Amino acid sequence: MNTDIIKILILISILPAVLVAPVEAAGDLILSIEPDTTTVDVSSDFSVSFYAGNDTRDLMGYNVVFSFDPDYLELISVEEGSLPADSGEETFFHYSFDSGTTVEVNGAVLGAVVQTPGCIFTVNFKALDKGSTSLNIEESDLRDDENTQIQHSGEGATVIIFPEIDAEKSSWGKVKSVFK
Repeated sequence: MNTDIIKILILISILPAVLVAPVEAAGDLILSIEPDTTTVDVSSDFSVSFYAGNDTRDLMGYNVVFSFDPDYLELISVEEGSLPADSGEETFFHYSFDSGTTVEVNGAVLGAVVQTPGCIFTVNFKALDKGSTSLNIEESDLRDDENTQIQHSGEGATVIIFPEIDAEKSSWGKVKSVFK
């Protein structure tokens, strides 16, 4: 009978450790805009990448809606990223932009999956005016090979645009005014 009590005590002491053991939480995947801060000059072209990263997942498709301020940025193009493009599989890629403030990007690896992390698409902009502006992920849906939604969070980015600086005597004053 004493052995039964000892077995029960051992079981009771082990059970809490099993119940509290760490488990990989769903939602660890982050959809981010890289770099998170970009510094450019007025009239410069630059690119940012939408990156599904920090956790390994099977990714088959995505739908992402992001916004930007057209007073500061002009959309030049959106290109499929290296994660789906370099998979060796056939892919679908499409984006729509109706000269407003949001862009919708759809993509899929057809009949296969790719392993995150990696760049799912790249956006090319032209800086229009000096100042600071944001790129925001408004909506996003990432899917695996069973068409199940992949839990994730989104992180936007900031673009800082510096004015053009002449090479004249008054240029130093313009440089100082940027940092006031």
